[in-house]
Amino acid sequence: NLAISMAHDMDKKSILLVDADLRRFKVNSYLGVNAELGLSDLLTNDVKLDDVLLSIGINNLTILPAGKRPKNPAELLASLKMKKILNSVRDKYDYVIFDTPPVIAVTDTGILGPQTDGVVMVIQAGRTQKAVVHRSQQLLKQAQAKLLGCILTNVQYHIPAYIYRYL
Repeated sequence: NLAISMAHDMDKKSILLVDADLRRFKVNSYLGVNAELGLSDLLTNDVKLDDVLLSIGINNLTILPAGKRPKNPAELLASLKMKKILNSVRDKYDYVIFDTPPVIAVTDTGILGPQTDGVVMVIQAGRTQKAVVHRSQQLLKQAQAKLLGCILTNVQYHIPAYIYRYL
């Protein structure tokens, strides 16, 4: 949603959304994209960046899907080839957004986070425990990733009954 909103609201700015969750990639299903090649293929095969980028009909937005599930996602994200890909997309796009796995679950975000300009942590209201948020912040700090802020999702707004009388 962040990438789509930015693409709509930031006229003339190019946005790249990278599905960097190489274990449970979900960007394809969220956006209704059927892609066989992606980031993992860039990192493991002789695939070119332009061969895996997708346009989904939203102006200014390009998608880099996860690709095939690799055996060693953390090692791939920490590789020299990944650093080269990061530099390449930095030069080509105004904003690059990486969708990564949860911070505590695996080391991927801790590996990728310090290589980026910053991390925005997504927290699910009513589900993510406060201790998990604090531990995630600690892990990002230990990894020397810059935490830019948080996005709170699934917020339930409660409108008291007395307000309905005036609607």
